[in-house]
Amino acid sequence: MSKVEINKLKIGDVIDDAFDCGDSQFNAMIKNSYFANLCRQIYIYDIKIDNKLLGYLAFSVARVDVNFSESFEKDNSYKYPGIINLEYIAIDKNYQKLGIGTASLDNFICYIRNISKTIPITFITLEPLPGKEEWYKKKYFEFDNEIMYLDLKDDEERKIIEENIRMGGAL
Repeated sequence: MSKVEINKLKIGDVIDDAFDCGDSQFNAMIKNSYFANLCRQIYIYDIKIDNKLLGYLAFSVARVDVNFSESFEKDNSYKYPGIINLEYIAIDKNYQKLGIGTASLDNFICYIRNISKTIPITFITLEPLPGKEEWYKKKYFEFDNEIMYLDLKDDEERKIIEENIRMGGAL
C-alpha cells in the first residue's frame, strides 16, 4: 500500500459531496463540520493515498476543568489539562477494513505526541462510536466517565509526578 497522507483542509477547501462512509448521519455531521473548520473551532484533515480521497479526520482543542474519577483526584496536573479531542475519523465505505483508519489514527497520535512536547497537551479524548471501543483500546485509550482518553505523559513524567505527590509537593 502507498503511504497514507493526512493534510489539513485550507480555507477554500471543501468537504467532498461524494464522500460516503456508509452512515448517512455521520456523513451529514462531516459535511456540517466544514463551517466549524472555517471558524477554527475544529481542524479537519483529509486522508489520501496517491491523491485519492479516502476519508477525513477532525479534532478540536480545549483546556477544561475535568472531573475524572478518584484515580486522578490527587494528581492536580490533570485538573485543567490541555486536551485534543478527536472529533472523528471517517473512512470511505469502499476503503474500510484495509488499515487506513488505523494508519490515520497512528499518524494522528504520533503528531499530537510530538506537539505535546512543546505545548501543554495532556490528553487525547474522544467519544467512540458504539462498537469501536475495542479498536481504540488497542491504541491504549482508556475509559473514564463515558469518554475515552489517551494520557500523553510518558512513564518518566508520570514517575516524577507520582513522586512529587507522594512527597506532598505541589506541581
